[in-house]
This record gives sequence, structure tokens and C-alpha cells, in this order.
Amino acid sequence: MANAEIDLVTGKVFDKKFEAGVMKTARRVAEKAVKAAFDLDAPKDKQARYWSVDLNVVVTLDDKSQQLDAGCGVIVHIKQGGKKFMHASKPPNSAKGKVNAAKLAQADVDSMVEDAVSAAMDKPIALMKAGSKDL
Repeated sequence: MANAEIDLVTGKVFDKKFEAGVMKTARRVAEKAVKAAFDLDAPKDKQARYWSVDLNVVVTLDDKSQQLDAGCGVIVHIKQGGKKFMHASKPPNSAKGKVNAAKLAQADVDSMVEDAVSAAMDKPIALMKAGSKDL
């Protein structure tokens, strides 16, 4: 089985108080998707080739429409000897939902992020599986 890791989770969240939870949730959901098909962690041999996934999560809130929008873009790399080679990039996938901004909780934001990241990981995982025989 090939190795893979979630290397980087970055993003922008409309309110800093939700940011740490959003990044943690995005990493957890992506790791679950990767773990189903690959060994998580970099290989012990530093010269081995393996998959690396970067996530970019953006969460916005439109105060006027009370619409929460969570988006996740995915970049898949092959890593070898500390170098990254870009393999594929998936444009952001988005999950939207109407919320009450006055009563918005971390769980509400995390739910949207889970949906966006989960959907965004489908195509990259399939691409990684198809190409993993070459690793």
C-alpha cells in the first residue's frame, strides 16, 4: 500500500474564534478519506515517493442573507526526497447553508466544513488510487 499524508491545511475563516476548529475539522475529514485508501504518514525511507495533500479551506458568512459558505480546494503532490511535485489541483468545492448568525456555534461551522472537505476529497482520492500503482 502506498503512503500518503495531509501535509498542509490553510485557509481563511470569517471569524477568528472558529478558525482553529475549522482547520482541525478539515484535517480530520481529509485524513479519514486518505486513510481509507493509503497508509497515513510519510514513508521512513526519505527517498521514497508518496502522496501529499494540501487543503485550502475558506469559510464565509453573508450577514445579510445569513448564508454560511464553506469551500475547500485540494492540491495533490507527489513528494520525494523533500521535494514536492504538483500532480493535480481540484478547484474549491463548496457547501452552503442558511444559519442564524446570532446563534452560530462551532458545530454549525464544522458541519459545513465536513461537507465541503468530504466532497472535495472524492476526486483526488480516486486520482491517487488510480496512480498509486506507479509509486
